[in-house]
This record gives sequence, C-alpha cells and structure tokens, in this order.
Amino acid sequence: MYLNKTSSQYKNYQDFEKYARFIGGKFNINIQLESTRAETDGRTIFLPNVLTMTPKELEIMYAILLHEVGHIRYSTFSEYYFSSLKTKAHAFIANCIEDARIENLLMEDFGGASEIFTEFYCENTEDKELMKRVFKHDGSKPDIFRTLGFYIHNVLVNCKTSPLKKISGARTANRILKFWKENNIESLKNDHKNARLLAEGLSKIEMFEIDLSRVETNIILIDILGGETADSVLEKMKKVNVWAVSFGPKRIRMVTHLDVSRSDCEEALDRIKSIFS
Repeated sequence: MYLNKTSSQYKNYQDFEKYARFIGGKFNINIQLESTRAETDGRTIFLPNVLTMTPKELEIMYAILLHEVGHIRYSTFSEYYFSSLKTKAHAFIANCIEDARIENLLMEDFGGASEIFTEFYCENTEDKELMKRVFKHDGSKPDIFRTLGFYIHNVLVNCKTSPLKKISGARTANRILKFWKENNIESLKNDHKNARLLAEGLSKIEMFEIDLSRVETNIILIDILGGETADSVLEKMKKVNVWAVSFGPKRIRMVTHLDVSRSDCEEALDRIKSIFS
C-alpha cells in the first residue's frame, strides 16, 4: 500500500513504528509489523500491517503491542499448561484472566501502561465492528465469550466498564450474567486472596522459593531448593492429603478455586509445614 509521506496517516504510522522500536529495545523483544494478526510465540511479537489501519485502529495497536509484551514478560508458554485447557470455552476464559493478570503487572512495572489500557478497553469495547477489525475476528469464536472476556478483563483490572446490556444487548447480557453466576466468576477475587495467603505461608519454608510479586491470581508456582524434586515433594504431600502438580523437575503448581476455602488453605499450609519445616 502506498502512502503519501506528507499525509497525516503516514505520520501516524511513523509515530507507531518509532514506539514499536522503543518498546522492542526497552524489553529486548523482536517486533514484526507485517503479520496477519496480533500474537506472540514468546520471543517475537507479530502485529498486523498497520499501514492499512484507520487512525482509531492504529491507536488501539499501542495497547495491543504492550499487551503482547506482557505475555512475553509474565506468561508461561509451557505445553503442559496449554494441554490442561480441555475445551475452547475453558481456554478462552483462562486467557481472559491471564490477560488481566499480565496487564496488572505491566501497569505496576511500566509507566503509561495504565492510561493506554484504560483508554483501549474502556472506550472501545462497545464498538463491535472496530473490535472485529482489530482482532481479525472470523466468526468462529462466539460473541458471548468475547463480550464476557472483555467484561472479566475489565473487572479484574479494575477498569471502568460499561454495563453489559449496553455492550452486548439485553439478551446476550442475561446469558453472560447467568454464565457468570453459574461459574462463580465473582469468587475469583476470594480465590486470589486465598492463593496469596497460601503463597506467603509456603515462602517461609526454607526449601521453597516463591516470587510473591507474581502471585496475582489463584495460581502459585513453587520452586524447590536443595535435593528434593517435584516428584518427591508431591509424593510426600499426597500422604497428608494435599494435592499439587509438577510444573517441571524442580517446580510444583498449586491452585485455589471455589471449593477451597480460607480455612482449607490454612489447614493445607499446616500439613505441609509438618512435613518440610
């Protein structure tokens, strides 16, 4: 596509290109601007051809670029994690929660991220056609899940969001609220608090190492120090009826959820301490 180099559209493109180079240099990330959609493989960020975008679409790409940086900095690309997501709906909702987690971390670590994300998600989610163009939606993903995804994201990032009825219409909003209630999504905040309680307790055990600054959701990753392995630790924990999974030779993963109360977490912590303290 040819653009007049004196046009405002070309200047907007140049500004974004400079910003992409700045972000790539700051975080030591390779950025390619000629892909068909926004994504990352954990090493390179692929962005659509911004030369073909409207000014509004190009504005949104600033947020999408930062978002993909967050995945590289904070997300896992482990095959084990992805294989644990059994259905498309499960994977989609898990991705929405992960998106919120990485953006919360970016807003803590990178100045200006909060304003960019707030403008993107709060001001544009109602523009369905714009969302479809930016995300290259092909109709294969149900609209109910995309709308729910934005809504979950906005709640978890504490971003001011429009009422569901305004975003999706009354009928879809009622379906989403039903899904929200049946799957206890509101309880996620309690799950996160319980995970934090458990992580703080486990971090005091000498053989465990946990980066508490990264315990932002209901997932806890625990690195094992010394001679023990993930398998040996899990075997000992099973004997006191505390369950976790291996996340590598020297790392285990624990998750809090609706059926795990605060008192359950306290009891599990006491049992683990009885083995390893």
